[in-house]
Amino acid sequence: ARRGQMLDVGDAAVQTLRPPGRLARWRAWTATRIDALYGADAPLARALLLADADDIDRAVRDRYADAGIIHMLSVSGLHVGIIAGAVRAMALAARAGAVGADGISLGVTVGFVLFIGAPPPAVRSAMMLVLVVGARARQRPTAPWGIWAVSCAIPLVEPRVVLDLGWQLSVAGMAGLLASGVLARRLPVTWTGWRRAVATSMLATTVASAATAPLVAWVFGRVSLAAVLTNVVA
Repeated sequence: ARRGQMLDVGDAAVQTLRPPGRLARWRAWTATRIDALYGADAPLARALLLADADDIDRAVRDRYADAGIIHMLSVSGLHVGIIAGAVRAMALAARAGAVGADGISLGVTVGFVLFIGAPPPAVRSAMMLVLVVGARARQRPTAPWGIWAVSCAIPLVEPRVVLDLGWQLSVAGMAGLLASGVLARRLPVTWTGWRRAVATSMLATTVASAATAPLVAWVFGRVSLAAVLTNVVA
C-alpha cells in the first residue's frame, strides 16, 4: 500500500535471470552460520560483520540511537580501520616489513569490503585506505582533507549513494574527526600521556557527534547528549 492505494497481483511467476555470484553465495552461507551461532543476537552480528542491518529490531535501533552510537551499526570507517590495523599489526609481527604489511592489510580490507557487498560507507573508508597506502608507497605527501574529498566522490559514479544514511554519517563523521584533529593542536602542551589521549578522544567524539547530529535528528527524531562519553567507551 502506498498513499492509500493497493496493488493486487492475481497471477505472477518469479524467474531467475541470473544466479547469485560466488561472493553472494559465500555471504549467504556466512549469514546462515551467524544465525545458527548467535541465535537472538544474530541480526546484530550480521549488521556488524556483514553490513546486513535489515533484521535488527526497532527497539535495538532505538537503544543505539539513544546512546549516540547508532553509526556503529553501519560498517564504515571504524570497522574498516579495525580490520586494516589488526591485519597490519599481525603482518608486522610476522616480519613482513612495512611495505608488505601495508599490501597485506590493503588486500584483506578490500576483500572484506567486496565480500560484504561493498556498502557505500565501507567503500568510502576503503578508498581512503587505498589512497593513504598508495601515497606511502610512493613516498608522496598527503593532505587528509584531500584524501577525504576523493573518498567522497562515489556519487559521481552512483548518484543514489547520497540518499544512503550510512554514507551520509560516514562522510559527516569523518569530516568531524578531521576537524577535531585541527582543534586538538590547541590542547595545552602540558597535557601528556593518558590525559592527552582522553582529551583528544573526547574532542574527536564531540566534533564528530556535532557533525552528524543533524542527520541523526532528522532520521531518528533525537540527538543523544551522552554520545561524547558513550563513543569514547565504545
